[in-house]
Amino acid sequence: MARSAVAQAHPVRVEYGWEVSGRRSTAALRVGDCSPLAKVLARGPLCDVPGGAERGTDGVLTIRFAPGEWLLIDRPGTGPDHVRRMEAYPGTTAVDLTHAATLLRLRGEASAAVLAKVCALDLRRPDTAVRTLVAGITTVVIRNDRASYLLQCDRSFGQFLFDTLLDAGAEFGIDVDGIDGSDI
Repeated sequence: MARSAVAQAHPVRVEYGWEVSGRRSTAALRVGDCSPLAKVLARGPLCDVPGGAERGTDGVLTIRFAPGEWLLIDRPGTGPDHVRRMEAYPGTTAVDLTHAATLLRLRGEASAAVLAKVCALDLRRPDTAVRTLVAGITTVVIRNDRASYLLQCDRSFGQFLFDTLLDAGAEFGIDVDGIDGSDI
């Protein structure tokens, strides 16, 4: 069984081979740990287009945040398949970051206001995908819908970033939410 760097809110269950929170919150602002989702970093000449985030017809979220560098986020357990697929392109390397990175989802209308407290960039534009500092931590911030952000950081900073978002969102009534099918 795999475990995230983020302590899971009770009730805890095993899903996708990971220990996850089964907690369901109805709060207007929520933060949840989505670390079980596959996260594959690819570098190479295949994708030299401007930054952004888009979901393909196959459900894979593709994030381009630097020339020749992109991140794929997909269902749990699909990382090795994406690595093989990406490395089939000449000059492209890929690595499965699933167990090396924490992935959080911040949801709610106040999400941008929370991030404004811990990040100097204006992240309100849809389809934003940037690597920046959030609370002093190098983080990939992805906004692919109106009121939801994905934040990926190194596993060793996962709990700190999670706790920082809880602190920054306290005035907005933030609550902890578990992973569910809509996170994929």
